[in-house]
Amino acid sequence: MSTFIERIDISLVSGDYKTKSNKDIVEKTNLSEDIVLPILRSVLGGSSSLKHVQLSLKWRNERSPELSRFMEEYNEHLETMPITCQHKSRGRPCENDPEARLHTYGERYGVQSSTCYDCMKHSCTDESHSPDYCPQCQKYHCTSCDFVCNCVECLKASCLSCHEVHICQECYMPYCDDCKTFFYCLKCFKAVCSMECCPMAFCMKCYHSYCLDCAMVSFCEGCNTMLCNDCGGISFIGDKMLCSDCI
Repeated sequence: MSTFIERIDISLVSGDYKTKSNKDIVEKTNLSEDIVLPILRSVLGGSSSLKHVQLSLKWRNERSPELSRFMEEYNEHLETMPITCQHKSRGRPCENDPEARLHTYGERYGVQSSTCYDCMKHSCTDESHSPDYCPQCQKYHCTSCDFVCNCVECLKASCLSCHEVHICQECYMPYCDDCKTFFYCLKCFKAVCSMECCPMAFCMKCYHSYCLDCAMVSFCEGCNTMLCNDCGGISFIGDKMLCSDCI
């Protein structure tokens, strides 16, 4: 088994994160603990470089004794690793030790804490230093890679990668899809939470939207419709702006 494996992700979550609890999330996995856990054990020990494991959600919900034993073995393996808090490695003062380990109890059972899923750097458990936990993808992210924000209305939490909570690029307020309908410019991908924050122009044929800075939509004075350049090709005919259909 290679000693250069640093991360193993067998979560295989389907991506349907719009649920209220872990048990409602559908997971695409038929992996057997009896087959996979011995393989994971074979990676541990010696000169192993493994420092992040994302376990199957199905396994974590079932909480078998065999999985708990593997988690303890994995946590013991992490204690032998030369792990340093990323803040200390950057020259910042930090008197705490990083706790890179799988949770062995509670609602985050089987989730590795204090380790960023993306860059795999470790942080201490100090509240101002530790990575943020996203309850949607059930991963920890440091603020350099991603960050978790809460909807200002319902307080739903999500990292930006999960696309459950969005930040308006005008007022910088975060909202989830249930509380606000965001508008996106198809050209520059600007996201705004309301027309009051940033007026948007809509093509009435393809229903694409554009911010006014991109100006991809024009008004046809013949049929009184707003059409984007791809759908209408509006141009001046005499003293009027007309689409190709009206011309």
